Amino acid sequence: PDLLEGNQTTPVSTYSVAFYEDATLTTLITNPSVYTNLTNPQTIYVVVTNTNAAATTRCPSEVGSFILQVNPKPIVATQLADFASCDDIDG
Repeated sequence: PDLLEGNQTTPVSTYSVAFYEDATLTTLITNPSVYTNLTNPQTIYVVVTNTNAAATTRCPSEVGSFILQVNPKPIVATQLADFASCDDIDG
């Protein structure tokens, strides 16, 4: 949606999005939904290409990029006491 902001009439079937590990676009990320980053953080490069059959140029976009950062799960340093809850009807 962010790529098409201001142009919501462009159907998804008229473009492809490719993600790469490097700025030279030699290492394609073939399945982005299960990708495991190589470093943390890692720069991912993206190119959007017009695949519309009516388009004569089928031009790719300029190379864009974003930072992929995976934060570790938090670690609790001390043992927490058991929690209890009760109604405080009397104030």
